[in-house]
Amino acid sequence: MTTALPRDQFPVAERYRYFDHAGVAPIPRVGADAMRWWVDRVLTQGKVDYDAYETRQDATRAAAAELMGVPVADVAFVKNTTEGIGFVASGLDWSPGDRVIVPAGEFSSNVYPWLALRDRGVQVDLVPPVGDGGALPIAAFERQLAAGPPPKVVAVSWVHYGHGWRTDVAALTRLSHDAGALLCLDAVQGLGIVPAAFAEWQVDFAVAGGHKWLLGPEGIGVFYVAEHARDRLQPLEPGWASVAHRSEWENLDLVWDESARRFEGGSFNMVGTMALGAS
Repeated sequence: MTTALPRDQFPVAERYRYFDHAGVAPIPRVGADAMRWWVDRVLTQGKVDYDAYETRQDATRAAAAELMGVPVADVAFVKNTTEGIGFVASGLDWSPGDRVIVPAGEFSSNVYPWLALRDRGVQVDLVPPVGDGGALPIAAFERQLAAGPPPKVVAVSWVHYGHGWRTDVAALTRLSHDAGALLCLDAVQGLGIVPAAFAEWQVDFAVAGGHKWLLGPEGIGVFYVAEHARDRLQPLEPGWASVAHRSEWENLDLVWDESARRFEGGSFNMVGTMALGAS
C-alpha cells in the first residue's frame, strides 16, 4: 500500500504537474522551513549552539541509514553522487592490469571516474545493453565477467537515469563477489522511491545525491561504505572531521574515525543536511 504525500507540502503543484523528480525535485515545505530555521539562527545568533546543529545532523544521518537499510556508522555526507563515486574510484589501491566493469550508457558521473583510471593502467570494460530498451539483465554482466580477468570493481546504477531499467542489486552483488569484485552502486535514481536494503544485499559502496527522490536541495548527498570495505578506501580529503579525536585540536596524530565519517574532511553543507533531513 502506498500513501500519497500531502499536497500542501508542495506549492509547486499549484503551478505545475511536476514530473521531473528524476532530474531535480522540488523541495517540500518542511525542507524549506528547515533551511529558514538555519538561516534565521545564524543570522541572529551566529554559531554558538553546536549541540542543536549536531542533533539535527545526527537525525539526518540516521534517517539516511534507515532509508538505505544500513548501520548509521556506515553513512557519510557528500556533496553529490559524483563526489561519492570519485571517492571510491580514486580511493582504492589500483595496480596496472586491474579491471573495472561498468555498463555502457551510464550517466557520465558513473563513467568518467573509472575512465580516468586508464592513465594508471586500469582496464575499463563496458557492458553492452540488451535490446532497444537498454536492458541490463544479470546475464549481460555474466558475459562481461567471463570476457576478461576478474574485475576489482563492478560499478552500476541501481535505476538507469534515462530509461528506468532497475538492476537486481542483490543478484549482481552475489555475482560480483563470486568474481572477487566490489560492488559500487549509483543509487541516486532509486533511493527514496524504491525500498532499499543495501546491507542485506551486501553492497560495498552506494551513493546518492539528495536532490531527486529524497526531495532535498542540491549540494548534499549520502555515501554508504560497508564496514568490511572501509579500510580499503583511502580518505581523499582528510581533515579535522576525519579523525577519531576531532575535538582535540592539538592532537595531530592521524587516527581515522572508525565510522564512515572519516570521509567527511571538514565543515560541510550544514543547511543542506538540515533540509535533507526534514525532507
